Amino acid sequence: MKRFLYVVSIFLLAVSCGSDNPASLTGTYALQSVSLQGNQISYTATPPDVTGTLTLTENRYTVAYAISAFGIRHSDAGTFQVFSTTISLTSESGGTDVGAFSPDGRQITFTGNFVNEDEVNIEATLIFVKS
Repeated sequence: MKRFLYVVSIFLLAVSCGSDNPASLTGTYALQSVSLQGNQISYTATPPDVTGTLTLTENRYTVAYAISAFGIRHSDAGTFQVFSTTISLTSESGGTDVGAFSPDGRQITFTGNFVNEDEVNIEATLIFVKS
């Protein structure tokens, strides 16, 4: 009986930690929307005005997106780690971005700040949905 309870407790522990498994997020995500907010800027767009994909395989990622209204094109690759409901992307060229994903793993949202060429602080939110 003790062995049975031990096996059941190990199984329950594995199931409860399942969201920490990067394999549960593997796949391709399409850029669903972009929101840019800052001093004198408020912009929200969806395809076809924004395009992009985020691909997660094992512990690696690639991302590429374009925001046509601002002439922004970005691509990157690196590794990722999953912690509870967050995902951390570590770029091969340096830097880390942290996002949150929905409980079912079908949507990943990244929010961060950057300073544009006019030295305006802008908050950007990118939402990717699993294809």
